[in-house]
Amino acid sequence: MRFDLLIKQLNSSIASEHILLRRVARYVLPLLLLPLGPAVAQIPTGWLGLFAGGLVAMLMLAQAELFIRPSLERARVIDRDITYYLGLEQLTPSLTSMSALHLLIPSAAALLAGAVLFIPAMMDAADPWQRFAALLLVGLSLWTVWQRLAEAAGLLERVELRLERAGAAFAPAPHEPIAPQGAEPRVPSSPPALVVRLPPDGLLEPELARRAVGLPLPVLKLSPAGVALLRTEAYLTMRDFPDTDDHTLIESLAELGREMYASELRHARMPPVGGKIYLPVSAGGTVAAMLGLTARRLGMDGAYSGSLRTWLVRLPPSRSYAVAGRLIDAVVALRILPPGSVAPHHLTIQGDLGQEARILSILHLAATPLVFEERPGAGGDERPFIMRGGGVLDDLGGRGRGAGERTDFIDGFLFIDVPGLDAAEHRTGHTLNLRLKQVLAYALLAHSTPSYRRTPVEERAAAAFADLRDQLHALLARHGLERALELDWIDGQWSEIWPFVQRMGRAKEQDPEFLEQAQQLRDTILDRVETLAAGTAPTAR
Repeated sequence: MRFDLLIKQLNSSIASEHILLRRVARYVLPLLLLPLGPAVAQIPTGWLGLFAGGLVAMLMLAQAELFIRPSLERARVIDRDITYYLGLEQLTPSLTSMSALHLLIPSAAALLAGAVLFIPAMMDAADPWQRFAALLLVGLSLWTVWQRLAEAAGLLERVELRLERAGAAFAPAPHEPIAPQGAEPRVPSSPPALVVRLPPDGLLEPELARRAVGLPLPVLKLSPAGVALLRTEAYLTMRDFPDTDDHTLIESLAELGREMYASELRHARMPPVGGKIYLPVSAGGTVAAMLGLTARRLGMDGAYSGSLRTWLVRLPPSRSYAVAGRLIDAVVALRILPPGSVAPHHLTIQGDLGQEARILSILHLAATPLVFEERPGAGGDERPFIMRGGGVLDDLGGRGRGAGERTDFIDGFLFIDVPGLDAAEHRTGHTLNLRLKQVLAYALLAHSTPSYRRTPVEERAAAAFADLRDQLHALLARHGLERALELDWIDGQWSEIWPFVQRMGRAKEQDPEFLEQAQQLRDTILDRVETLAAGTAPTAR
């Protein structure tokens, strides 16, 4: 990913905010503060004048706040994104407000002009306290506007300074190709405008992105995840091996397409799987917009999660866990994730799995070598461990749907970068989890189907799921964890589930046989059910 492109776009956004703030200070705020003079002049007329003048003054200041706050909020979004996405420390706010003094001059001139015209005529018959109240209100009004302008201008200056440091930290290496000869420049050299135009390719190399999107794909019926994987792999190949010609690239994509097609046919009987990778990015900012363009350019999507308050890469559905896992690998290889970060993500299963879906998560937790030391969702976050969706986001034809078969989001104990795992487990962890969720979801759905409606294969898959439940209960009972199967993992609170996750981690540390037995149970049931499902899958013609 081109972090230098991102930083230049952020610089352009901050420059536009500077221009907008100056225009507001020069033209809008003086017009709003000009009526404060006549309003303050009403104070010496009596208590009614004091009330009316104070009310009008507050309304004018509230309107001024409405024009200053948007720039301040947008600067805060960029400041947070620099902190969480680029990993740079925040700067301490300056105590001086002199940087905004030039912004205050037009507003002060307008306010004093109105006061000079109207206040002297009302002061002759006024009491001393009334005069003091009028002058105090004028001073407080100027001070309030000054503080807000100083806060906005100071934050913009701090963000500019942080972006300068980030530009040095994330500058492209000398050997990194910036653009092929004859390619369009990535960042326009013209002065920033109020409307920042984002590059259509997001954070991708423009020339490489256009080549990747324009390449002919294999004539195969692939899932949306398969198409996205082909586009992404084409881009990664051209980025990492710039000398690859189009003929060689098309042949490699055709081979990858045939491999994916065979895998998706093998798992066609199973429920589709997808995923979401959550990134610490604010909504509405430049970073979120460019990440969205990057994902959509390659056939994925990006959006802001209001419930989780974070931005996410939404992976399209796949018929095979192998394709979904490889797509996650490709997203990681794009380097659009924050450097050195730990990015949690959810797996999505298209199907109404019900309460028995907890067995999928419990088996994964028991068989993974991870030992969790901190509760995900700490700090008052009590969302359920397994979230229930109302309908699919995309069908396997790539069309969006607002209703239909449910989408269940199965646990978020998955990470892109997990320190402490060996290389093999690190590379295959999420693919293994995808396999567990898709294969066992097929067995679970077969088990929940009435017996008179099951096919012979579904009958055997349902029996395998019943055996799994019994063996998992026996394994947990040997370590005093059997009550985990009684908890409400879908609607229950984190504070109820977390103690059992901790006790499971202690069991792994104290008894090495626990992890070994859990992994043996996992692998045995996966091989058994996947063989059943693949044996009745359609074959390529």
